[in-house]
Order: sequence, then structure tokens, then C-alpha cells
Amino acid sequence: MADKSKGVQRQRVWTEGGGLNWAFLDSDWLKGKARQTMGIQAAGERTPITAKGTAVAEFLKKFGADESAYSGEMKRWARAEWRAECRYALGRDETMRYPAMILALAGAALLTGCSSLISVNPFVEDGQTAGDPALVGTWKAAAPGDKGQIAIEQRNSVYAIRFEADGKTLHLEGRLTRVGDAELMDVVSTEEHDLAIPVHLAVRLWPSANSLKWAYLDSDWIRAQAKQALATQPSDGNTLITSLGGALAQFLKKYGADPRAYSGSPDQLVRAQ
Repeated sequence: MADKSKGVQRQRVWTEGGGLNWAFLDSDWLKGKARQTMGIQAAGERTPITAKGTAVAEFLKKFGADESAYSGEMKRWARAEWRAECRYALGRDETMRYPAMILALAGAALLTGCSSLISVNPFVEDGQTAGDPALVGTWKAAAPGDKGQIAIEQRNSVYAIRFEADGKTLHLEGRLTRVGDAELMDVVSTEEHDLAIPVHLAVRLWPSANSLKWAYLDSDWIRAQAKQALATQPSDGNTLITSLGGALAQFLKKYGADPRAYSGSPDQLVRAQ
């Protein structure tokens, strides 16, 4: 069971009598083995493994079947529950249908892959944040036909970003920094999902009194710079950065304000109120 995210959590399953017993492989014992044998980093309360696939497969083969690999009691689904829950876990993104504006802005942070340069760790750390009152307010797409609204609220050093459309809400968190005159923001989802590790993406912003232009920093050029300067690995067609925050901050400072860092024309929002 895995969603469309860049983070995949392993489970052990037992099928018997038309039902399914399962448990996450995330015990303290197994995490200790991972720290000893593979590259891992802390990401909030998660422990993402950054080793390549072959090493992960060998790790799972060696330790995954051990009873110590999971903790607590197994969970059990009857067949009808099993099918329903798996459809929910695997198809959640397909059932949450948002207008193009919402998907374009929130997609990568929700791990659906709209930005092709993503990171396990933040591009902007707490001590590097800046503020801009022009970002605060409620925005809507300038393109006709797009529905929904985006509300941005500053809360100390972070921006709470809320997307609302068709009765559904998505929540993101942004950290703004400046490189010269350029405003750059690290964006990450605050949505909870058991089978996903939230990833960070970088956005360039051009705010004005009544409009807000933005673009993902994910051009071929900046991804090439990332592969040279940072620890990266391919992930479902994207470039996943696994370097720590200090290196990311230096990378963003060096390359983020360059016009080559984004491709095409920036998208535009207009102030709703």
C-alpha cells in the first residue's frame, strides 16, 4: 500500500480466512537497524531513509520478516474493510478534486508531483525568514473559470496558507526569505497522511498591491545545479534533494534568484479582498 508520494512506508501483511492482518514496520528496533546500516535523516517525527533502492531492498530482506520489526498488535481488516481502506489510501488524491489553481499551487507539497524539484528538508530555516505584508490576504486565480480561494496569513515567522474549493480545504506552511530583491518561499504541506512524508518545494513570488505572481523553482537548469551541488536522487521522475538545511539555504541563496531557476511565465493571482 503506497500513495503517490515520494515517501513510501513499508508494512507487513498476513492474509488468512478472507481477511488481512497488517502492521507498519517502524519499531524502535528496526529504526535502530536503519541508523546502523543506511543513510537516514530526521524529518519532523518521521525517519526517512535516503539510501538507494537496492540497499533498501536488501535491508527489508534482512530485517523485514523479524518479529521485532513491528511494535504493538497487528491490525485486522475483514475483506470488505480491506478493499474500502485500500481504495481510500491508494486513491485519495483521485477523489480530492480541486480546480486547476489549487492543484497547481498545492500539488507538489501534497506529494502529487507538480514541482519536479523537491526536498526532504526545508529550503528556508527558521533563522532566515523574512516577512512581506503584501502577501497577506485572500487571493483567487486571474484566469477565468478557475474557482476557489487562497488565504495567506502571517503567523510570526511562518505563513499559514489555506486553499478552499468545492467545500474542501488544504493547508500549507510557507517560510519566506529574500535574496537581493527576489522573494523566495519554502512551502510544505501540513496535511496529515499516514503513508507520506511531506516534501518541501521552493517558489519565487512577485507580490504587488493587487496581484501575486509565482513560479516553481524547478527548471532543468536549477535541477542540474542541484545535482552538482547537493545530495539528490531520482524519485518518480522528480529530483529529490536529501541534503540538510544549511546546504539547502546556501543553494537557494546562490541560485534561487536567477531567472533561469524557473521556466515559462509566472502564474498570476489577484486579490479577492
